[in-house]
Amino acid sequence: MPPVNDDGFVTTPSSSLRCKLSHLAYSRVRLMPRLLRAAKLKLLPCRPVLPYPGSCLGFTYGTFRSVPFPFRRPRNGLRSRTVAFFILPALLVLLGAACIDKPTTSTEEPPRTVRVRRVTLQAAAGARTFHGVVQADADTRLSFRVPGTITAIPVKLGDRLTAGTVAATLERHDFELREQHARAALDEALASARQAKRDFERIAALFADRCVSAAEQDRVRARAETTAAKADAARKQLELARRQLSYTILRVPTAGTVARLLAEENENVVAGQPVLLLNEGDRMEVRAAVPEDAVSTLKKSALVEVTVDAVADRTFAGTVDEIGTAPAGAGAAYPLVVVIADEDSRLRPGMSATVRLRDTGAETAAVIVPSFAVREDRHGRFVFIAETDGAATDGNLTAVARRRPVAVGTLTDAGIEILTGLEPGELLITAGVTLLADGQPVRPAMPRP
Repeated sequence: MPPVNDDGFVTTPSSSLRCKLSHLAYSRVRLMPRLLRAAKLKLLPCRPVLPYPGSCLGFTYGTFRSVPFPFRRPRNGLRSRTVAFFILPALLVLLGAACIDKPTTSTEEPPRTVRVRRVTLQAAAGARTFHGVVQADADTRLSFRVPGTITAIPVKLGDRLTAGTVAATLERHDFELREQHARAALDEALASARQAKRDFERIAALFADRCVSAAEQDRVRARAETTAAKADAARKQLELARRQLSYTILRVPTAGTVARLLAEENENVVAGQPVLLLNEGDRMEVRAAVPEDAVSTLKKSALVEVTVDAVADRTFAGTVDEIGTAPAGAGAAYPLVVVIADEDSRLRPGMSATVRLRDTGAETAAVIVPSFAVREDRHGRFVFIAETDGAATDGNLTAVARRRPVAVGTLTDAGIEILTGLEPGELLITAGVTLLADGQPVRPAMPRP
């Protein structure tokens, strides 16, 4: 790039002083006459040029010609004016268009249409019902006390067994060998003990005649006592071997019914591994869960009614036998055990049952909502309500979905009872609950009458 001075003019290395004078003269019009005289003498190798529109540097190279002021325009002046008046405005327009922000497309989703119903108080019966499962009075898991391989299970599901019945057997050969080894050890220990006893009797007689020393007598006495102790230990080992041999036969401790087989023949089991489940006793009971708001109203020995789905033609009388004092599991439900007083051969453990407290005849008003409107997660049970300010958009009422935790009560034919969390008059969202989030805009749609 050629050198440029402070005024924006180009100078040449051969005559920088003359160029400076020329540029100074151009910037000072009053000095033009002197420059003209110098130009006529062709002393200036370069000439200043008036900057034209579109000229980037405001100068051109060339030989100074002897012409009167103003100086001659460059040959490319027309091209510079074309660039200045046509191309540059077009570039400015394009740059301005590029700088204009493009309108952004709105990604906001429209309000989701949901079905709602207004919360009202409904008449609820004074009786409370709880759901449970029929179970036997006592369940026992039978297992072997020694490890081994099951050789036979002579019982089947549903068999009624009496006390002492053989339920299963293990391989006995190893245990018989242990018993024989223990018996041989006992015989050896008894023989040693008898021999030591006779030796001590002879030494005692010699010691009385002063034929042996007292030390010899003490040594023989100690040996006799040691062999007698070993004989006692061998006797206990034989008893243990016999007991282990008897443990290879699994017998039923009390009368009951085989409810489940938990092992198969030729299966290796360890000590304590359950082999079968035995339902003992003749009574049946119902195990249910009671919510925290109802557990305080229950009393032991209270009369209740029990209905079983599999025995729909009969209602059984029951008595409250056990009431839990601590909730079972992670929920706020307390265990309840009801003994069925009536006997029926059709009752089987595992059947679904419903426990109904005796109706007091009083009816109370309660909030009852559809069961599918109540959701549950790790934070508990909740519903969604539609909060609206009454304003309408395009003729449609808009609202905001709000999550509301609730406490539920009894499940009835009309729905599930809401104890706390809802107030009459609120709009409960009943359809589309699974797709909602707290604070999401919604468009409520009332059900058709």
